[in-house]
Amino acid sequence: MIRRALFGLAVLASLGACAEGGASGAVRSSAEVGPGSVPVDLLTATTLFQRVCVDTAPGFQTAPQAISGLPFTYNTRSEIYYHDTLNLSFKLVPSPRGTICSMVLFSNEQAGVLAIAMGVAASGDGNIGIDPASGASTANGPAGTRFVFEQRGVSDGVAFYNASLAPG
Repeated sequence: MIRRALFGLAVLASLGACAEGGASGAVRSSAEVGPGSVPVDLLTATTLFQRVCVDTAPGFQTAPQAISGLPFTYNTRSEIYYHDTLNLSFKLVPSPRGTICSMVLFSNEQAGVLAIAMGVAASGDGNIGIDPASGASTANGPAGTRFVFEQRGVSDGVAFYNASLAPG
């Protein structure tokens, strides 16, 4: 399990920021859009979280630009960016301490594998706390942020998770 996570991270490192697209452009918008239906694999989840949340921390002001050119549509009612085919979304959530960058995804990957990979991608100091029973992880993120990864439930037999970076 650890070997698979490390392999995925090695592939991630070799790909850099080349996840699904990358051309700059405006994000489409609609009041009716929702998530895609395809569960998200480890490499895609980690790469997109890195690109949208980790690389734009701590204020996440450039997260919308990081999403532009990728296959996302912005829901103007819910203020959520939904992937066009994958069951994955991003939301920038205002809070009293600053903006939170939140990603919700449905995945068939094991919770512990996702927790390790997402924690490594988000960790600012290399220390990751993992709860083996739940698959949750926490870490000190970049630029004083705090990373949290948790399983939120199961829908139609597929687990869904939340990964977020928040002001520390």
